[in-house]
Amino acid sequence: MNTVVSMMALLGGVSPESTSGKVPPPCYRPMGFATTAVLLRGFWGCPLAWLMLLLVGTFDCQGIEAAQVSPPSDRLTGHSRCLSRAVPLHRSWEQERDVDINREFNDYAGIYLDSVSAECKQIAAKALIEKLEGTLDFADAGGTVMSPPGMVVHPFHNWLWGAAMTHMFAAAMELRYNGVSFPESALLRARDAFATIPDNQDPGCAVPTNGCMDDYGLTASGFAWIAAYEARVGRDPHVYIERARRLLTKMFEPMSVSGSVCYYVVGSNPARCDGDPAGIASGKVRIIGVGHGMENPNYGLGLMTAVASSSLALFLAGFPVDFTTTDPTSNLAWREIAIELLRHAKSKICIGTASFTANCLDLSNPAGPAQACGDVFGYSADLYSLRKFYVTKLGYPSGDSLAAEFGFDSFDPNYEWRQPETMLDRNAFWGLNRFVFYNLFANEAWPGGTLNAHFRQMTLIPWPELSMSHIFCWTPGVWIF
Repeated sequence: MNTVVSMMALLGGVSPESTSGKVPPPCYRPMGFATTAVLLRGFWGCPLAWLMLLLVGTFDCQGIEAAQVSPPSDRLTGHSRCLSRAVPLHRSWEQERDVDINREFNDYAGIYLDSVSAECKQIAAKALIEKLEGTLDFADAGGTVMSPPGMVVHPFHNWLWGAAMTHMFAAAMELRYNGVSFPESALLRARDAFATIPDNQDPGCAVPTNGCMDDYGLTASGFAWIAAYEARVGRDPHVYIERARRLLTKMFEPMSVSGSVCYYVVGSNPARCDGDPAGIASGKVRIIGVGHGMENPNYGLGLMTAVASSSLALFLAGFPVDFTTTDPTSNLAWREIAIELLRHAKSKICIGTASFTANCLDLSNPAGPAQACGDVFGYSADLYSLRKFYVTKLGYPSGDSLAAEFGFDSFDPNYEWRQPETMLDRNAFWGLNRFVFYNLFANEAWPGGTLNAHFRQMTLIPWPELSMSHIFCWTPGVWIF
């Protein structure tokens, strides 16, 4: 059967529920755009596909054809319905030098979405190669870019460039899968240029006000998708698998070791992220997300979307991630750390909504005024529909949610209109890049999601049978996908 996935269908609504009589904490509601004030109410529902999985206990991938993600033509102006046509090619030296990473990520995400479209895949292949060749020729001639942290670097060493690598190699995989041939030389040049990127591209991270988790997570995703592509074309992916694993290891290490996970010492001033993990049980220490100078769930739980992307790609490469891996410093398994980040995010959500509260710490001045947990960009919990990933891959109990709590099981139905421009505009902060990471690779790709069957068919390893006891006990399984 065909798995036809409309981008707009993926932005469908969620089931509301009644709120409890609890008094919610102060809520942050992004100002300036009407759509960002929309509040979602979610619950730990059980989609039909998930119920079928529980009843059957095994997966049958036969007869499933490639997914088609169709960009909506009525949302596009000035070019055809193919998103790749909006990608600027043959740029001048000055244009190559003065890049905006958000636009670059959106460009490559648009190419990825076109790569699974029967109508647009040929255009996607052409745009991918021409864009890569332009940037690589610029770099070969000595061209550099200024990264957001202020470093002069090779274009493929820009900050968080793993996001771009994720989209371009996911696109290359889909193009191959869909029978589209393209010259591979530019892709391999991009791979080799990215291979020497530092693990963290921000030299100022690894402090309580600025963790390195985003650097590690997105760089890991880039190498994981390179590994998936290399495996698909029959080359040895191990060097890229090992790099992705090393980065995930760093991502789950304490800030005192790698600059990543903040073990916040409750009440400390100045803020400390070097707490003893043994203090978590007593509440003296909490694992929290940190970023932009503040306690920030979007830079904790939010970055588990990059982990989900890495996990998807490494599964496709034939080397799935084992989240029972233990961090030797904290003696906590990766799954335990991920679950603590989920608990932190849950503690910062207004009751009965998907809005974050306004009671996050200013880590530069913990005794000062509280900060909006949605950050200045207006993040909300319904960007992180991670339930499928947490339940199936991490063994998180599906019922661990109160009636009025947001369940991280539904994606913002108004994502396209979170800003004046739609998500299809390459200038959009809430653009195609975040849509692919947040909703496709971290949500729809996992069991119960609309893209799960498609990705399972693409895997290079035999699909193992899952026993009923394995599913019902929610055991964190290496092979679950």
